[in-house]
Amino acid sequence: MRTGIRPGTPIYFVGEFFEMLNPDIVCSKSIDDRIGCAVLLQLLRELKSEEFAGTVYAAFTTQEEVGLRGAKVVAQRLNPDLALVVDTIPCGDTPDVNFAKEIPLRLGGGPVIPVRESVGIFEGHLMPLRIREFITGVAEKNGIPYQMTVPLGSYATDASAIHLVHGGIPTGVVAIPRRYSHSPVEVTHIGDSANAVILLKAIVKEMKGFSEQLHFLK
Repeated sequence: MRTGIRPGTPIYFVGEFFEMLNPDIVCSKSIDDRIGCAVLLQLLRELKSEEFAGTVYAAFTTQEEVGLRGAKVVAQRLNPDLALVVDTIPCGDTPDVNFAKEIPLRLGGGPVIPVRESVGIFEGHLMPLRIREFITGVAEKNGIPYQMTVPLGSYATDASAIHLVHGGIPTGVVAIPRRYSHSPVEVTHIGDSANAVILLKAIVKEMKGFSEQLHFLK
């Protein structure tokens, strides 16, 4: 009690931002998911002077780690035709991980398209095939590097909640690789985030051609 800390008192890591020897690789606390927020902010800046069909909403949700609560609220309010979640994902390019068998993802390999999420047998998200093919097709058409994975362990994003709202919202995920999850020294490659912005911008600009397929997914 002398410190003023009681049960339930919020605390946070000390972990200042810094560049590694390779300046494209950076280290900080809370890269999960501050980097997702940075990607969305840059996307909005770049879309400001662009013409595209439809309306884009950028939502910065809270309490994802404790029950996807913010995502449920914003999905109920917006009820979008299509939701794209921007989050981070663990990568396996460290000595303590079997890259081939456990997590075949690496820093600098591009944003990740996770086919599956799971936090239990009956919870999670399976990305609809048409959405997955649309995202990867846009990436390939524009020469944007990407990685695809089917996470084997427990992994979930806001997509696990959003796709269940209003009778089902078609939902995809674009994830950014990072190391050392939920620690003061999370690490990511800036190039992966830059390519995530390029991919999301291209998706928005090509959405008109995909929108006619959405009613099959609703």
